[in-house]
Amino acid sequence: SDEDYALDILADAFKDDPMFSWMAGLEEDDPERDQKMYKLCRILNAYVNHRYFTGSRGVALGVRTTESLVGCMTLAPSSCSKERTVDHIIAMIKYGAPPMYKSKEKSKYGPY
Repeated sequence: SDEDYALDILADAFKDDPMFSWMAGLEEDDPERDQKMYKLCRILNAYVNHRYFTGSRGVALGVRTTESLVGCMTLAPSSCSKERTVDHIIAMIKYGAPPMYKSKEKSKYGPY
């Protein structure tokens, strides 16, 4: 789906972002660093942007080639920026918990 492609693009765009790196708490020499960062960035972007993908709180804009989506950004008016509890519940059901909150993966990430 376009949402999956958009999440892939956003995960790739943010995998080297200092805030995401800090949240992951991974060592620079971790051999699985790229995979772990991708997984973390994808789910965190899903949580942040799911309301925009559905159009309920903003919009997602994409750039396409003839074959696929190659760019993505999300926009929301300031009047729609307030988080609602129901949005968090829907995201949790749809995407699951972030990896650092899953018992089998918790030890792979840092303390944050």
